[in-house]
Amino acid sequence: MRQALKLIVDNQLRKDKSSLVSFEKVSKQYASGPQILDSIDLEIARGDFVALIGPSSCGKSTVLKLVANLITQSSGNITVGGGHASDSSEKIGYVFQDANLLPWATAKENIGLPLKLGHIPKEKRDKVAERLLSLVGLGQAADKFPRQLSGGMKMRVSIARALSTQPELLLLDEPFGALDEMTRDDLNEQLLKLRLIQKWTALFVTHSVAEAVFLSSRILVMSANPGKIFREITVDFPYPRTSITRTNPLFQKKILEVSQALHSVRGPE
Repeated sequence: MRQALKLIVDNQLRKDKSSLVSFEKVSKQYASGPQILDSIDLEIARGDFVALIGPSSCGKSTVLKLVANLITQSSGNITVGGGHASDSSEKIGYVFQDANLLPWATAKENIGLPLKLGHIPKEKRDKVAERLLSLVGLGQAADKFPRQLSGGMKMRVSIARALSTQPELLLLDEPFGALDEMTRDDLNEQLLKLRLIQKWTALFVTHSVAEAVFLSSRILVMSANPGKIFREITVDFPYPRTSITRTNPLFQKKILEVSQALHSVRGPE
């Protein structure tokens, strides 16, 4: 039964492996400042969960901003969904390091904000928000304001807001970095459950090796000054992943492999 479930899940997530995001020789430099990224080649297939990890200032967040067309590259070519990044905003959800919720709006209203900006009728956006609140385990918090929510609850609302437009691609910029380890682990598992339901592709920035290994199908280790992709590491543990995954000796071995790659790009201390 477990093997059958594994095959079903893997087939669902890998049914369409065509390229969703493509970087070809992409570099980024701000005005006359230092070069942030240097000649990045990157392919993200539909269904992938790709983690970016590396030392501070290696350009991880810059990669996400380029995909979302919040900034433009200095050189090279970027496509999202086969077209220019500027034409793909509706396909992308973005979760930032901070929840960035409107303090005067309820959890339900915060989740429905992107739909409101898209002129979706209130009745429809309320239904979407209520469904997502249920999916992230906050069904009883619809009318609570951000000040009444814990850090983990705020981040759940932020994730639900990003998913309200049913994006093909979810960009996550270290969303769990400020949370305690227990809350982080719980939200990692919740995130993978949401992915199984909604079938989005993910590009995830983190400083946590264990988090990168638990979540991703591929890990891109970046070096800095300027940012480059130093190494790609495949994570082939089957989905769904649970707390039991973390007890697997192979999980610890993969953590060691990624940690050693990070040590290589940082150099001796």
